[in-house]
Amino acid sequence: MSNLRQYCRLGVFLLLRRSQMAAYRFLRNQKKLYAWIRLWELPQ
Repeated sequence: MSNLRQYCRLGVFLLLRRSQMAAYRFLRNQKKLYAWIRLWELPQ
């Protein structure tokens, strides 16, 4: 029973970590996107 609880905790931890990494990657891509938009708008 305690093993099951450990597995659940590990699963939750991994999910949180994965979502954290995904959010970080998403934010980084957003910054790149904003930079590109700024570059596109600059000549006008």
